[in-house]
Amino acid sequence: MADLKTQMDALGPVARKKLRKEMEEAKKVSRDYVFPELTAEQRDKIDPAKTLTVWDTQVGGGHYKSMAIQPTEFIMKNNIPFADGCAIKYICRHRLKNGKEDLEKAIHYIQMIIDEEYGE
Repeated sequence: MADLKTQMDALGPVARKKLRKEMEEAKKVSRDYVFPELTAEQRDKIDPAKTLTVWDTQVGGGHYKSMAIQPTEFIMKNNIPFADGCAIKYICRHRLKNGKEDLEKAIHYIQMIIDEEYGE
């Protein structure tokens, strides 16, 4: 199979221009979907050649995107149990999302862990 440059060179100038326009539009739509919390100007600065992973996107807000590692990635890579992971998640995001309510949720999960593992 010929590489993309060879295929593009085989097209006429009108077809090449049309294909380039379609490719640019596809990149824009992809960036809009993957980074919905960014402005159009910010999305246009994203390198479309970068390989995106599931950790490069967040559904329902951007409160984890500013973190060096998303809590869920840390939790999954360390095989942390569900309730422990929920407490970690709420502690990590409380300043960025729901404040005191997130800390109360974290406390609730910690109380569940204590009850389940230590019978108190």
